[in-house]
Amino acid sequence: MKLPFGLTPTEIHAFEIGFAEGATFFKRCRPMPEAYDNPLESEWHYYTMGRPIGVYVSTFVLIVGIILSLKLGGVI
Repeated sequence: MKLPFGLTPTEIHAFEIGFAEGATFFKRCRPMPEAYDNPLESEWHYYTMGRPIGVYVSTFVLIVGIILSLKLGGVI
């Protein structure tokens, strides 16, 4: 099944795993089971693209949240 931009579900899943790990600043606590069809084996480049994007997005949201809370609190 092809999705928009010609991506497959496996590619999107690998990107989502990287994005989620980057956005939450956490690594997986335990490895994936062997029976699980690991999308990172064949689509590692999508994972490595999603991880820094997740870090950038979460950092941006954190900075904007701090600025807004300071503005609303009357500090700035």
